[in-house]
Amino acid sequence: MKFRGKVAKGLLILFDKELFNIQLKAFEGKHVDFTVKLPEKRSSNQQRKWLFGVAYKIISEETGMTTEEVHACEPVAKLRMDYTKKFPTPMSVAMMGMNTKEFNDYKFKLQQWGAEQGWNIPDPNEVDL
Repeated sequence: MKFRGKVAKGLLILFDKELFNIQLKAFEGKHVDFTVKLPEKRSSNQQRKWLFGVAYKIISEETGMTTEEVHACEPVAKLRMDYTKKFPTPMSVAMMGMNTKEFNDYKFKLQQWGAEQGWNIPDPNEVDL
């Protein structure tokens, strides 16, 4: 289980307390570990806009696949493997779980793979989003 919240006046305030309590019932009667830490910076909407609107669009135009098919195709999915194996969810949802560093590593791998195919996938700062 992973939930977000904030600490106010020494108390933990969960953003989705109802869902937390529902999932907590699965641990009834068991000993558990609980960790509180600062949240990781998540990939931004701008990063996802670049991914689907620039990188996947270029690959789509070169291969004839849709951007959704590009996202799901084996070579591209393998590039995400290190980041998405921790999420037992479909790849499109799992990508949202990448933090900024993981997303940037994935972007670099995607650009390298594209270059191997003869495609130029520009950096986000080289295009208008």
